[in-house]
Amino acid sequence: MLREISELEGFRLCEDLQQEVWGFEDRSVVPLPMMVLAQRFGGVVVGAYSKAGELIGFVYGFPALKGEKLIHYSHMLAVNKNYRGLGIGRLLKLEQRRMVLEKGMDLIVWAFDPLERTNARLNISSLGTIVREYEVDFYGPGTSILHSGLPTDRLLAEWHLTTPRVEEHINKKKGSRHLAEKTAVKAVDLARNRQGLPQPVASRLDLTAAGLLVAIPDDIQSLKARDLALARQWLFAVREALTRCFKAGYTITGFLDPQNEKGTSYYYLERGYSF
Repeated sequence: MLREISELEGFRLCEDLQQEVWGFEDRSVVPLPMMVLAQRFGGVVVGAYSKAGELIGFVYGFPALKGEKLIHYSHMLAVNKNYRGLGIGRLLKLEQRRMVLEKGMDLIVWAFDPLERTNARLNISSLGTIVREYEVDFYGPGTSILHSGLPTDRLLAEWHLTTPRVEEHINKKKGSRHLAEKTAVKAVDLARNRQGLPQPVASRLDLTAAGLLVAIPDDIQSLKARDLALARQWLFAVREALTRCFKAGYTITGFLDPQNEKGTSYYYLERGYSF
């Protein structure tokens, strides 16, 4: 069950869930007063609840400006680890979309880790966001256990709520791959080293290609635990490729994700994309 959170106890439970999901230190938790103000003055705080009434997830965002355009910035999406893989995050985002449209805005923006495969799958493949901005070390050193060991580089997802692209994705009418994606040039590929770990393989970046592919590792958290230096190689390879691509006018419009967990996932970048 989804419902808007408006009571103090609900906001307090959101604080607890942040620490449970990300392992934040207290100073990194979005505090109850900020969520109260967001909910009261044009923001969105929606909770997902189990049949027993337990808060198992939430999404939180607030009005913001992108240039001169009024948008909604979605700062947090959290789901209890025991309830992941059930589509709860997607349902929370769709409810956020509905509420933001009711408030008169048609664009939601949020930041996500470029190396996190699950996030890319939800944001691009399922929701239909596009990406054309890369932020280096966006938050500085983080206190989350999930973000430890690497700079907090982020991609900025743009969810253009009323476009045909988004309608196709959220209604699951869009095919998983296009011919253009299959014939794209690999800017960063993946190989396995002697230990079986994913190794980034960078090619000469062809910025004249209609489409480019940039690989990411299958599980960045496991990789960090086994070989932090290799995880850093991945970050720097992906950072260099994507920042150069965005500067040259490319947009991430697809995420090619294999069915098995050991396959290679790629961002698909399209040159000169327009709605």
